[in-house]
This record gives sequence, C-alpha cells and structure tokens, in this order.
Amino acid sequence: MTVGQLLEALNAAQDDAERMALLNAAPRRLREQLNACLFYRKFMADTEAAVATQQAAFDAFTQQLDAAPDDAARLRLIAAAQADPQRGRAWLSEWSWRRTATLDHWRRRYMAAAYYGDPSTGSSFE
Repeated sequence: MTVGQLLEALNAAQDDAERMALLNAAPRRLREQLNACLFYRKFMADTEAAVATQQAAFDAFTQQLDAAPDDAARLRLIAAAQADPQRGRAWLSEWSWRRTATLDHWRRRYMAAAYYGDPSTGSSFE
C-alpha cells in the first residue's frame, strides 16, 4: 500500500474507528510517510496563506504611501509602521527589499536559505 492509497482509504472510511483500524494495520514506515505527507501539506497550505496575507499588507502599505499627499505624510506612515508591533522595523525592511529585489536577489536569498555559508560554493548542509 502507498501513502496515496492509505489517504484514499482513510477518506473513504465511515468513521474514526475504521480510520483507527486502517492506521493500526498500516506498517510503521507507511504511517511515518503519511505523517510526513500530511505535515508537508499543512506546511504548504499555511505558508501559502501567510505569504498571501503578508503580500496584501505590503500592497496596502504601498498604496497608502502612494496616496499620501507629501513626503511629511509618507514619513508619518513609515513612523507609524515602525511603531506598530505587528509590523516594525523588520517588516519595513522586508517591504523595502521586495520593492527593489531582482530575480537574482531572490535567487541569492533562497540559495542562502538552502546552504550554509557562501551559496556560490554549492556545499549543502554539513
């Protein structure tokens, strides 16, 4: 049985008792794979929602700045964002970085997240 087949069987089960019986009958390795699969799906769904929420906040802030009548009003918006516990300096820094980031900047960011040290070395997790 594969993880996909186990998921289908679990979804088709009539009740929790039947699901428990399916899980108890599955080999440990298959249960571990199922757990990893479900964790990955949840991670991806949560990440997608978080990214969408963050992007909406960045877009709204950009619109507020664009609609401001002058630099003094823009500075007040920036100061308010810095003082906001939900945003703050790190949030503003990320907003600013994204406004000017090129494809190469994004590539370097993801390479740095995937590798320790200098991403140009290509050495993976050590």
